[in-house]
Amino acid sequence: MKNFKRILKLSAVVLLMVLASIGMSLAGPVPVSPNKRKENDNGIKIELVEAKEEDEFQSELNQIG
Repeated sequence: MKNFKRILKLSAVVLLMVLASIGMSLAGPVPVSPNKRKENDNGIKIELVEAKEEDEFQSELNQIG
């Protein structure tokens, strides 16, 4: 009787493992949610204007005048 219970428990474990592997193969892996951290980029984005052109223009005016 002990031997029969042991075989029954072992077959139940094997059956559960087989069912779990079949379920995973049908459904696929558990989807991992992407990291959805939003950054505070609600501000207005502007381009940096180089002041170098104005300096060159001012230096040319100073040389002329």
